[in-house]
Amino acid sequence: MKCATSKPYLHIDKTCYAKCPVGYFEDIFTLTCKPCNSSCFACNGQTATTCTSCTGSLYYIPDKKICDSNCEKYGLTKSNTIDNYCTLCIINYYNFLINLVDGHARITNYDITKPIDPNKLSILIAEIYNFTSPNYKINWRFSANDTIALNSNFQTPEKSPFDPNYNLNETTVRFISNWFETERNYVFFLDLQSFNNIYNVTIPNKFVLNMNKKPTGGSISVYPQKGYQNSTLIAFSCKNFTDDTTTSFLYKFSYNYYNTITRDFTGNILLSTNKY
Repeated sequence: MKCATSKPYLHIDKTCYAKCPVGYFEDIFTLTCKPCNSSCFACNGQTATTCTSCTGSLYYIPDKKICDSNCEKYGLTKSNTIDNYCTLCIINYYNFLINLVDGHARITNYDITKPIDPNKLSILIAEIYNFTSPNYKINWRFSANDTIALNSNFQTPEKSPFDPNYNLNETTVRFISNWFETERNYVFFLDLQSFNNIYNVTIPNKFVLNMNKKPTGGSISVYPQKGYQNSTLIAFSCKNFTDDTTTSFLYKFSYNYYNTITRDFTGNILLSTNKY
């Protein structure tokens, strides 16, 4: 027997249906109404994990699409408004959240309440503490929107600050070289993602990294500014610079000398000196 297109599903009682009756589901391959699993009242498939409602002493577990006599073992409770249905137990959910309230992370290799030298920032090491959840994941992320809000004339970076060779799901995160700029504030988050068989909650830990200002207040002098190779002594003087993060500085001087036989040569001299 073949059913019409308007009612394509053939029931075992030889009746054709557009939608199969309760207790059966539409098999699109055989165009028949097939019975649900015995635990289901209604379903969309033949297995015990395709129930859409339950009957008798069984209750529907919506996340798992099964019927069970015990809602509590899934962290749920019997619904007061829907028959044979398990719903979210607010008390259990609050208890789950309470266990996470003390879950925090902190940076251990920098005092982030003080300015950081952007030229030296290559790694952050975090420590997770007071976290009671047995199952959790972590994830680092850079917040461009929060960073833009803290800085004037700051555009969204073209590339991520994170070193692509390292995993963002570890407590230690590494940055690419020369990404940070002086006098900028950068916002990062370390998310603690806790989960069990029912709930999934993310706890964000926000870190604001303040980059120090450029050294100020000092002077640099070179005397004499011209001379002869191998015969002129040149004195470099660097005085009275102040900085947020360091007690010594690395100074870079450029030089040029001319050889009539060959050509111009340029180079750099690096000097390190203590702060006056």
